[in-house]
Amino acid sequence: RQTASMMFDEIESLAMPESSGMYHIRAELADANGNVVANASCPVYFQRDPGNAKNNLPFEIEQKDQKAMWELNTERTKLTYPRDYPLYKELPVPQRQQRAIQANLAFIAEISANGLLEWAMRPKLQERDDSNFDQLYDESRDQGDKLWDDFNRGLENLSKAVESPIEYSQAWRETVAIMLEIFQREND
Repeated sequence: RQTASMMFDEIESLAMPESSGMYHIRAELADANGNVVANASCPVYFQRDPGNAKNNLPFEIEQKDQKAMWELNTERTKLTYPRDYPLYKELPVPQRQQRAIQANLAFIAEISANGLLEWAMRPKLQERDDSNFDQLYDESRDQGDKLWDDFNRGLENLSKAVESPIEYSQAWRETVAIMLEIFQREND
């Protein structure tokens, strides 16, 4: 077993990036002679000034020529949907009647909910990075608010069901439905 004398006086500080996204940080640990004894690299997901984002989605939404109903890009910064998707084409322009979220707006709300879940779950499953999931799962919301309690329970069920594709899909759909109820309530 070997021990190395570590040099902590050479730790560099990092400047914050100018935009949100995924960044890779590589660190090397050297002994007193400058020989590298260990190194590591880790992706870091950075959101510029998240305090100002409060109720905004952590990605942009736009139309794009694609076949899928919705897609979240690899960097998880852009959610897209096709303008020629059959369901979207059939929906009328949203009209304010008894409910605030209808027609095209309901389609976009559902896409946003799915994108938000993927934004939280993809790094959790692929990279074992819980940071986005933890941002979405917020235990400090209004205690006793049934919809938020149901939402957090939905996220817990989603986490527990990752080994079973059918249970995972069901938990996903149920969580999206709760999210749509929350969107609806917040837009009334």
